[in-house]
Amino acid sequence: MQILHPVACGLAFLAFLATLGSSVIGTLFASALAALAWLVALVVMVTDFVAWGIVRDKVNGGAAGAAARFDTAIWCVLAAVVALFFASFAVLFSCCGQRRSRSAARMSRAKAEPGMATQRRRFWQRRERY
Repeated sequence: MQILHPVACGLAFLAFLATLGSSVIGTLFASALAALAWLVALVVMVTDFVAWGIVRDKVNGGAAGAAARFDTAIWCVLAAVVALFFASFAVLFSCCGQRRSRSAARMSRAKAEPGMATQRRRFWQRRERY
């Protein structure tokens, strides 16, 4: 199961690379890749918590006086899972935001071109032409 740690890291890195300079389809692919990385990281986190919980119970129950506890590494895995969860949604919503800004830019260009429908004039701009 320890092989899943670098697999999740590699998938997250590939999702990051897919978001750089991608179009709408590329962003959707990157979002799906980030969601897959999140699922793998979630499996990693669950197996880490279960395995370490079993080891902790064995160590703390012994007569040697040793103590085991959840420490920094396992909480870093939890933080990575939470970050991947939010990142997959951020990438997905950036796709929608890019499309909206492109359509707004297209509409403003269409209004500026001659021969298109004239823009409504405000009351202070309405005067007779000589």
